[in-house]
Amino acid sequence: MQKLLKIIFLSLIIVSCENHNTKNNEKKISLKEFPVPETNIRALDVIDTSKVWYAGSNEKFGFIKDNFNLSLELDSIPRGEEKYHFRGIKKNGDDLFLLSIEKPAGIIKFNQGTKFVYRDSLNTAFYDAINFWNNKEGLVMGDPQNNCLTILKTVDGGNSWNKIACENIPPMEEGEAAFAASNSNIVLKNNTAWIVTGGKKSRVLKSTDKGETWTSFDTPIVQGKETTGIYTADFYDENVGIVMGGDYTDKPNKKANKAITKDGGKTWQLVANDKLPGYISSVKFVPNSKGQEIVAVSTEGIYYTKNQGADWQKVSDQGYFSVQFADSKIAWLGGVNKIAKLTLN
Repeated sequence: MQKLLKIIFLSLIIVSCENHNTKNNEKKISLKEFPVPETNIRALDVIDTSKVWYAGSNEKFGFIKDNFNLSLELDSIPRGEEKYHFRGIKKNGDDLFLLSIEKPAGIIKFNQGTKFVYRDSLNTAFYDAINFWNNKEGLVMGDPQNNCLTILKTVDGGNSWNKIACENIPPMEEGEAAFAASNSNIVLKNNTAWIVTGGKKSRVLKSTDKGETWTSFDTPIVQGKETTGIYTADFYDENVGIVMGGDYTDKPNKKANKAITKDGGKTWQLVANDKLPGYISSVKFVPNSKGQEIVAVSTEGIYYTKNQGADWQKVSDQGYFSVQFADSKIAWLGGVNKIAKLTLN
């Protein structure tokens, strides 16, 4: 079976970061951008400081290493007039898994050929995020169907996926769903999993048995509209976590859009309320920072905190959808027609 590969050698664009603070101890960053035309890249799977997988709209996905982009195309897979749009990507062993959000929604396995390993043909199906604990076990989440959040689990490395029974998942409230903003609706640590929802209700769902049963916890994040709620989450360990979001249609609004937990997600406290930043689509703890340093991104810019979200600094006006760290200094970002490598200084 033939696989079409396109190798595109890219010139490196160095973006200097504007200082937004004159304090001597302010955090500075440098960015190196890689153009990836005709796609919005919301999903990343970072391998190390020089390699990252990416997936976006218009069936675009590939692999960036150093200064070149290995762009790949789907082969021998049924399709209609519309192109697939990817909001999730994970490399697991020798296999690459792509999350198609809708029409059809499902999980595509890409290796020596392309095939759906899970396909949801319902017109209402919409898939939001994918993640793996290890080479065998992983989760996918999608929007509710009949008031039941769609949660799929694999125990064989992604070759087969099964739905978690609705009786093991708290019922969704009217208007509660999720946002496929940056493949960061699912966070996995040891045997624990967290899933975040948004819309007219915005909660955190938690499982301590690798996704078999779930409980839910309310949050103080803004909710009540289809565009409000939690867009992204991250946990530093099994106790300390952060959720961020807001209202995509009111990005400057900084009220009730960021919260911290220190008890594993049971209770949440707003931080920097009515202070920078506004709407956020992706957030990550800086590795080895004792849960204090965090980077968050949106189309409005890149933001950094060194005190667990109490105060934030805008370190760049460059807009991105997603962020994922390779180590404590290097992160990769996905945006409109571009990937970027971020260095914290």
